[in-house]
Amino acid sequence: MRSGKEDVYREVPSNKPVREVLEVWLKARARRVAVGETALFVGPQGRRLSARAVDLVIRNTARRAGMALSAHVLRHTCVTNLVRGANDIVLVAELAGHQRLETTRRYSLPSAADRQAAMDALEIEP
Repeated sequence: MRSGKEDVYREVPSNKPVREVLEVWLKARARRVAVGETALFVGPQGRRLSARAVDLVIRNTARRAGMALSAHVLRHTCVTNLVRGANDIVLVAELAGHQRLETTRRYSLPSAADRQAAMDALEIEP
């Protein structure tokens, strides 16, 4: 759950692997969190991490693994996979916090790789 754009409250479910990792994090967080801090993600001082700080953690972790990622790329990938996984677009829009279906529909547009894969799969019978 989080307050998103325009401070709109919403709850977002997570999958089992994420829930398992969060359980581990919550135990570690309990040892470092500052008194009265309600944020899920806190830094070494036990205070809330800003959105920018979370993005930097993701970018630096990805860089050390030889990847180029950001919080936005992860969000985009998640929404794209939900759309392309044949989930109802209204459901995906709700999960993503999109007010307009057109915003979500953009995630279903084919990429250059998708177009190439479609052509590569085309077989012509002799």
